[in-house]
This record gives sequence, structure tokens and C-alpha cells, in this order.
Amino acid sequence: MGVDIFFVISGFLISGILIKEAQTGRFSILTFYQRRVRRIFPALILVLLFCSVLAWFILLPGEYQQLGKHVLSGVGFVANLALWAESGYFDTAAEAKPLLHLWSLGVEEQFYIVWPWLIALCWRSRLRLWLALLSVAVLSLLACLWWTPRDATAAFYAPYTRFWELLAGSALAYWAVLRAQSGRAAPPPTWLANSLSFAGLALMAASCLWLDKSQPFPGWRAALPVLGAVLVVAAGQASWLNRYVLSNRLMVGIGLISFPLYLWHWPLLAFAHVLSNGTPDRLARALAVAVAILLAWLTYELLEKPVRYRYKGAAPIWILLALSVVLAAWGGAGMLGWVSPRHVNPDLQRVLEASRDWDYPGVMATQMVQGHPVRRDAAGARVTLLVGDSHVEQYAPRVAALRRLAPERLNTTLWSTIGGCPPIESVVDSTGGFCSSAWRAAQAVLASQPVDAVVVGGCWNCYFVPPVKAEAARQRFVLAANGQRLALDGQAGRQAALASLQAQLQALARRHRVYLLLDNPQDMQLEPARYIEGSRWSALHLRPVSDVSIVLPPAVLALREQLRAVAARAGVTVIDPLPALCQAGRCPIASAAGELIYKDNNHLRASYVRSQASFLDAALLAPR
Repeated sequence: MGVDIFFVISGFLISGILIKEAQTGRFSILTFYQRRVRRIFPALILVLLFCSVLAWFILLPGEYQQLGKHVLSGVGFVANLALWAESGYFDTAAEAKPLLHLWSLGVEEQFYIVWPWLIALCWRSRLRLWLALLSVAVLSLLACLWWTPRDATAAFYAPYTRFWELLAGSALAYWAVLRAQSGRAAPPPTWLANSLSFAGLALMAASCLWLDKSQPFPGWRAALPVLGAVLVVAAGQASWLNRYVLSNRLMVGIGLISFPLYLWHWPLLAFAHVLSNGTPDRLARALAVAVAILLAWLTYELLEKPVRYRYKGAAPIWILLALSVVLAAWGGAGMLGWVSPRHVNPDLQRVLEASRDWDYPGVMATQMVQGHPVRRDAAGARVTLLVGDSHVEQYAPRVAALRRLAPERLNTTLWSTIGGCPPIESVVDSTGGFCSSAWRAAQAVLASQPVDAVVVGGCWNCYFVPPVKAEAARQRFVLAANGQRLALDGQAGRQAALASLQAQLQALARRHRVYLLLDNPQDMQLEPARYIEGSRWSALHLRPVSDVSIVLPPAVLALREQLRAVAARAGVTVIDPLPALCQAGRCPIASAAGELIYKDNNHLRASYVRSQASFLDAALLAPR
């Protein structure tokens, strides 16, 4: 929500300057961009340089490659697009990305690539700037409202779904300039100014207290902080809040260092997260914030102010641009693996290879069915349809293996999947309902062409029992049927969901060979990175894992029996990966040869699936 408020303020301040310059004939796009370089580049280059150096000392190879990409995209002001592209089920935790926050700077600068040109075009052609401003703002808002329930990640990072927030501030600035030009710039009555400012403050506070990560954002919910910021700014100095609170020396001082503080705070918090293995305590977080404030003040006083106000001429601009090119080259080299961090050894390379060992969708063709991507791996005349989540997607490499082992019997496979979503027709995502798209697409496929076999699978443990990502996953889904919405984390919701799954399988079994795919083990103890020991400040190594194994908890064993009973009543065949993964009740993290089996705490490696997942072959091959 802070970013949305910042967008409004940015649009108001910068657009106000541009419009005033256009009115007085002093508007220059070149001058505007020169000011932006002086304003943005000094602190940005310093922070990126700091992150690059510290990352070289403490990050693992895969982490360093990702940071290199983020340095490159940060310098190019396309961090939002880079983060959008890498988002997904296997995305790195936000708290572990030191340059995650640069997405908002990317959106802002993309806006200012377009907005000055639009002002210049309207002024020179005598078109009404109001009309252009409102048209673009409305289109952007409509795009935001349309995309958020369908793809909240796209709506969050895309520039065109965020421009309306900056244009809200721009519209306010244009209105203020027109009022001043017409001689009606008198401040609003005190009662009105106070009403506006406190109403705006209430909206911003409500957005902070009411909104959380479980709700799709931005969408209409972003209107709360945006409208709140507009009201506070519109109130002006006539309001008590603006005059005595927001204008006091402390708040003004924070405003002066706000940009370097924005740049410094998140990398320090993220590095604290990394150094503490994901669990920084309150003292560490407080210390990171305190250091960020100190560094922001030093950056403003010793770097930003001199470059902006003391050193005139074009030389500082050329130096800053040259430094940004060097940083971009360094980031690109890190991204491509040409520059390696300090922590490089065969043990860590094993973990890196395991974490990247994923091969879906690979080179499969994609067709859109009912607005959902369905992957196709063409082979024989018979067709196998696989429906589920990433615990179904992980078996795609077995198809590639069978193309070599039994090409004459291999079925064409269709994959209607969506990561993190249970493959139960009446279970929906309580945050937006997008999970149902995979099942709708599967139904459309079944109605449009002959399908020999159907495989239904998923991370059943994730949805019904708590070993991995428990509460976040279970509470996110509800069973919607007969006017009821039952949470899967309750006994009633669980039983109803399993009954719905049984009915779903029975309906499929009337026309197809149907398989219910049980789940593989999942446990935080299976995460390969957990066995990296040592200090990121000194040396790291992988402790022996050949003797590491887990025992399935009773809740998981009970769920497996319930799913077997569902399959029996529905008259479908069970595919069980457990005999291949566990022996004598224990499930090892590595094979007898010492190769890691899992890419993370709940997904199998592609290399393991390719060679060992023969338990799936009956569903992928035509009967003899």
C-alpha cells in the first residue's frame, strides 16, 4: 500500500513541475531526463554496487545469478518485468530477493518515459491534456480491474495496470495548476480541508489494516490507498494534519531522504533474511532499519545533494550513465554465470543442480482452452490427459524417457495443470477463483476429442494435512457447493472435498481409463539446501545426506488410506509412487548412489523422474 501512496505523490509532484513548465514555455524533455538522471542514478548506483559486492561474499551460485539479473533489470528500469517473468510456483521467496523493491521504480520510470511525451504532444497540437490524461487513466484502471481476478501477479507488476495511480496524482496536479492560472487558488475552508485529510488518512489506514496477502491486489482494493493519498494531498496546508503533522521537521526530513531510504531498506532486510537462514529476529530487523536510515541520510547528504545541486554541467550525467553501463554489464555477467560468487564448490553445485532440476513444460506445445494453457506432447494416436498441480507436472520428464524406451506405445499427453491448486472441481481458491480454470479446460478437452486415459493427481498432503506450507495452503481453499463455502482445513470441508473428488472420478470412469495419482513424500527435511552447513561469511559445505530419511506422519498415512477408499468406490486405479521412494517405512533424501532425489521439500527432481518413475507408465502407454 505504501507504493500506491508513493505513486500518487510522485505523479502529483513531478507532473506539477512538467505542466507548469509547459505553460510557461520552458518545457524540455531533454532537461526532464537530465534531472531524472541526477535524481535517481547516484543513490541507485551506490545501492546496486553495495548489493553486488555483498552478494559476491555471501550468496550461493544460483542466488547470485538471480541477483545479477535483478541488477541488470534494475539499471534498465525493467525490474517489474523481470520479476513478473520469474514469478510462479517455484519463485524465490520475496524476503530473499534483495532488489525486489525495484519493481516500483521500474513502473514509475516506465510511466515517465511516456508521460512527458504525451504532455508535449497535447501542448503542441492543442489537444486537451485533460482528455488524454483521463482516457489513459481510465484504460489503465479498467486493465487493472480486469486482470487482477484473472492474474493478480500480472496486474501487480504490469506498468499498464499501475499507470492510473500515477495519473491520479497527475490529475490533481493539473487541477491545481488550472486553479492557480484562473486566479481561484484560494485554499479550501478549514473544515473541508480537515475533512478531506482525515478521510484520506482513514482510507490509507484501513488499507494497511484490512488488506493482506490473501486478497487479490491491486484491483479495486488499490483504490483505498490511492484515493486516500489524493484526499490528503488535495487538502493542502489548510488542514491541521498537513500543516502540523506532515509539515513538521521530522516528517520533512524523512521526505528528503525518502528515495535513498526506499533504496536501502529492502536490501538490508533481505540480506538479514538470507544470513539468518530465513528467520531474522526482531533485533536484526530493527538493526537493518536503523542502518538503512543512517545510510539513507549519508547518501542524501554526501552523494545525492552534491550531484543534484553542486556539480553543474553534463559531466556528472555522463559519468552516471557510464557507471550504470558498467553495473549493467556486471549484472549481466553474473546472470549468465560468467562471474561466480565466492561460495563455489562441488557440494554446493550439487544443491544448485538439484534446485534447478525441473523440466515442465519444456518444449511442449501450448494451446489455450477456455482461457487456460493446456500443454501437448504429441506422440501416438491415443491420448492421456493429466489434470492437477505441480505434483503432476513433475512427471513430464518421464514422457521424454518413454519416447526413447517405448516410442511405439507412447500416448500423446495433454496437461491441464495449475501450480498450487487442488484438482477438485468444486474446490476454489478463496482469493480469486483462478484454480477452477484448469478443471474447466480439462472438461473442454474431454468434450472435444477422444481421450483414452485420465490421470488426476496433486499435492494432497498440502491441501489436507499440515507437513508443508500447511496453514497458508489449506486455509486458502474452500469447497463451494450447494450455497456453502467450507474451508479445507476443517473436517466438514475435507470430507466434502473428498466426496466431490469421488463423484468427479466416477463421472470420468464412465468413459475413460482413470487413475488417481497419490502423492510423494513432502517434508522440510527433504529440502537439499537444509544440509548446507557453515557460515556464509566464511565457508559452506554440504553435510553427508546418504543416511538422511523421513518417516511419514500418521496424518499423511491416514489421508492415503482415505484416497485409496475414494478410488475404490469410484472404480478407478491408484498410482502410488511411495514404493519407489520409501523402503521399510523410511523415505530417503538421496538415492543409494548418493544422488539427491528432491529439488525442494516436496517436488521430485526431473532426473529422478526420468529414470525411476516407471510407476506412471501404465497411464502413459497404450495397452499391449
